[in-house]
Amino acid sequence: MNRTLNAFLVIAALALSPAVGAQVTVELEPSADVTLYEEDGNTSNGAGSHIFVGRTENRNGAVERRALLAFDVSGSIPAGAVIESVELEVSLNKTISGAQTIELRRVTESWTEGSSDPSGQEGGGTSSSSGDATWTHRSLPSLTWSSQGGSFVAGASGSQQIASVDDYTCASTAQMV
Repeated sequence: MNRTLNAFLVIAALALSPAVGAQVTVELEPSADVTLYEEDGNTSNGAGSHIFVGRTENRNGAVERRALLAFDVSGSIPAGAVIESVELEVSLNKTISGAQTIELRRVTESWTEGSSDPSGQEGGGTSSSSGDATWTHRSLPSLTWSSQGGSFVAGASGSQQIASVDDYTCASTAQMV
């Protein structure tokens, strides 16, 4: 499975100020996104137009693609608000496989989005540059992941089956909130 996704987060919050009890809905685009490529610790896609997720085949066999998304929640939610629900909305705009389930997991280490920008359809990534996150690095050249492929919590915060080119919503769970 090799998929291209575009994403944004929808947060419903109960704002405790300025109007007590007012409902606020916030839509956030990722503040950073990157694709990690299992087959090569020096490949990235930080500044490209797409992110990729799933398993694909290349000359080395089956390899993983992991998409990392960061959202500036604290800079977008009113002070004192209580988040009631969160949805991740993604648009699948390329696929080369059938239906697959994508899992959401919270990343446990900071990472950076560099300037790598693959040409063409971007699926294979490109040579990483300083500041890129890769399969082995959370920020080139000096910060590595505790575990190759990114450090994340064991349990999924949510999941969504995706199949054909379409829009999908990962519904709110307690872990996403």
